[in-house]
Amino acid sequence: GAAPYLFPVLTEDQDDFISFMQQKGVLCLSHYRPELHKMKELTGRDYSLPVTEKLNRSVVSIPVSQTVTEEEIRYIIGQTLAYYGY
Repeated sequence: GAAPYLFPVLTEDQDDFISFMQQKGVLCLSHYRPELHKMKELTGRDYSLPVTEKLNRSVVSIPVSQTVTEEEIRYIIGQTLAYYGY
């Protein structure tokens, strides 16, 4: 089977969400900065994909792996809900 390593969530303010979660001891990451289509080393050119760029600024990965305990999962979920005021 596959081993999960990313659990993406959408947020309005990526940097604020990451900062909040880090203050709570939860490592969250944003990926592909700059976006893959902007890496001239990969594409040979630089062009704009507005929807991709907007989504990339909104996606944050929260921890997921086979080593994350159920207690840690509940904590991460709780902190995610707290960020959104639930």
